[in-house]
Amino acid sequence: EICRLLIERPRVLILDEPTSALNERETERLFAVLRELSADGVTILYVSHVLQEVFAIADHITVMRNGQAVFSRPRAELTIPTVVEAMVGARQAELYPPREGRPAAAEGAALEVRGLSVGEELHEVTFTAKAGEIVGLAGLEGSGVATLLGVLFGTRRATGGEVRYPDGGGLPASPTAAARRRISLVPAERRRQGLMLDRSISHNIAHVSVGTLPGRDPWLRPRQLAAAARGQIERLQIKTDSLDSPVDQLSGGNQQKVVLGKWLEVSPGVMLLDDPTRGVDVGAKREFYLLIRRLAQEGKIVLFRSTEMPELVGLADRILTFYRGRLTAELVGGQADDHAVLQAINTGQAA
Repeated sequence: EICRLLIERPRVLILDEPTSALNERETERLFAVLRELSADGVTILYVSHVLQEVFAIADHITVMRNGQAVFSRPRAELTIPTVVEAMVGARQAELYPPREGRPAAAEGAALEVRGLSVGEELHEVTFTAKAGEIVGLAGLEGSGVATLLGVLFGTRRATGGEVRYPDGGGLPASPTAAARRRISLVPAERRRQGLMLDRSISHNIAHVSVGTLPGRDPWLRPRQLAAAARGQIERLQIKTDSLDSPVDQLSGGNQQKVVLGKWLEVSPGVMLLDDPTRGVDVGAKREFYLLIRRLAQEGKIVLFRSTEMPELVGLADRILTFYRGRLTAELVGGQADDHAVLQAINTGQAA
């Protein structure tokens, strides 16, 4: 789509989250093209929630909050923490909720992974995730993190090792089996994997739980849809005028809340979160951090993958780093820093 726009040789180019579906190399290529266009006199309005991108490409930065401009200043006069504070009305350090002790009811419940392997993608991974804690997963593309989440959710098959869930069972045979055992996965690609964009909020929220758990009616009855939707809209503070609104009319952050809401309907004991704040603004991210911390405090096992190092450091209780299919280090969340995580995922060695 970007190529089609460039063929038209625009004088003003507006890009809204253009890198959400691009990898790192493709993003660098896009930035090179944008710099060439800017040098040729093209005016570019670049909208992004990834502040590192904004600072890499923009000459001037305008911050909007609640429909109003907070400020508009040259990039050279700003820092990322300054922009974050303007966007959410709080300092960057206040984005992450404080860590608290594990709930007493969670003692003994754990997800145990022993020698898990998947061909050449994952090699003898061993760790334990306890109920009530947030375990961060860090790794570059192809490091094995995505494969690990797929195996735990039943979309990939292990070639070695074993996994034991709190219910005493092993790996689920399919996502449906996972849902029936209250294992959930919030995917990074919500628009392609997590939502039915043309269907209503109520239909999206209810469609996983209805028919997957024993004793539930397999048909999507309007009363069930409405009850489930109202509960999650209130719990997650989803901003919408109607529970019958199509999901594609919601903002990115509210769409991701719908994905989270549909999995909360199965009352999960294990939550696999794959880059859940990708493509949402800083204010919505703050809400997600509070939700994730609350889920842990409710005694759930939370595995949290993120491509943003500050998220892992600020939110996770422990951070497991992966390099070329192997688990290479375990870092303590809140004590480690971005540099330590980056070194571990790029070299396989902890600082």
